[in-house]
Amino acid sequence: MALLLVAGSSAFAQPKTATAPKHDLTGKWELDAGMTFGFSESLLIVKKDAEFTITSEVTDALGDKTSESIVCYADGRGETNEFVLPSSRPWRMDKTKVKTKTKWKGAKLVSNGSFDDNLGSRSTPSKITEEWELTDNGQVLLRKIKVQGGIIIFRTNSGVAENNRPMSRPQSDVFHQSPPVEKVLTYRRVN
Repeated sequence: MALLLVAGSSAFAQPKTATAPKHDLTGKWELDAGMTFGFSESLLIVKKDAEFTITSEVTDALGDKTSESIVCYADGRGETNEFVLPSSRPWRMDKTKVKTKTKWKGAKLVSNGSFDDNLGSRSTPSKITEEWELTDNGQVLLRKIKVQGGIIIFRTNSGVAENNRPMSRPQSDVFHQSPPVEKVLTYRRVN
């Protein structure tokens, strides 16, 4: 009889289900209005297996739109994308080729990558970390971006010396390591 009860109880055991995705980042997101600084940004995140495609559309104050898409793989296989990086040189809008590896770390989707920051004939290896995390019952998406490395340029001898006398030395550029740039962006779920 005991054997029958043990065998019978396993027959009614709940089947194991596949593990659910860590978080559902998919959908359309709008940058929080308090963070827009004269522009708006929307994200469309699409997921297929371990592949995330993130399309960003930015609308400036004049209504001009630009968009770019990146692909990342949450299984850590690695990816290469080209996009405009946050920089300590805000006038810089050229695209940079970035190699990253993306994995889930707890509740965050984290991409760690590297790129060469080029300025003229100078180049320096740099790093980027990007974290995506849901808050507020999945209605808010936090995007944390940190860029380390990079080059900034200081121009010396602009042609005017102390006491308004012309300088006799030629102008020269001084290159320095850029301080880390960190941004936290908040998006709200649209659908």
